[in-house]
Amino acid sequence: ILVEQEETELKPHTEETVKGYEATCTAKGLTDGKKCAICKETLVEQEEISFKKHIYENLKCTVCGADWSSDGLEYTLSEDGTYYILTGKGTCEDTDIVIASKYGNLPVKSIGSKAFSNSTTIGSVEIPYGITSISDGAFIGSSITSVKIPDSVTSIERHAFNGCKSLTKVIIPKSVTTMGFLAFYGYALVIYCEADSQPSGWDSSWNSGNRPVEWGYTAEE
Repeated sequence: ILVEQEETELKPHTEETVKGYEATCTAKGLTDGKKCAICKETLVEQEEISFKKHIYENLKCTVCGADWSSDGLEYTLSEDGTYYILTGKGTCEDTDIVIASKYGNLPVKSIGSKAFSNSTTIGSVEIPYGITSISDGAFIGSSITSVKIPDSVTSIERHAFNGCKSLTKVIIPKSVTTMGFLAFYGYALVIYCEADSQPSGWDSSWNSGNRPVEWGYTAEE
């Protein structure tokens, strides 16, 4: 060897912008990031931008066509990434709650465990068609005054409406095949069931407060 090689200092990265994109009411966005144009190392990570709010006109979003729903409710993506779960009131200031049938571009299929538990700031709650389950303690001890349960709901879990003192009437559609322990326990509650008799999948103590139940109820009555 006549001339030894000598180590030279690393050159600085050559920055290159990785363009992000804006969020819409149906898709999340990404901020701009940066990477090295030579070695491709990420220099600045892109960050997720949450969904934009719907733009409503005549109770429909002018961008995606979604029906009006309460803003600010908290939704969480399911483990398999195919649907959303309503998990809390979030920053919503509405007293009368209208739950969205879709969040972003995916359906909302469940009201999560203790989503509105002990909330003193809710009145009526409208549940959209497409929700299939109302999880344990979803409204336990809350100030809910009325609820519309669609016939897409198949499961109402334990303590879902336990201790709801202001709830005076509820209609349970035939689609509900599973009912948990103490799902309903009210004080002035009257329960109207579209089923002709108690389904086999209902816990024997679903209504342990022995509130009045009318079986075979139809809305025309």
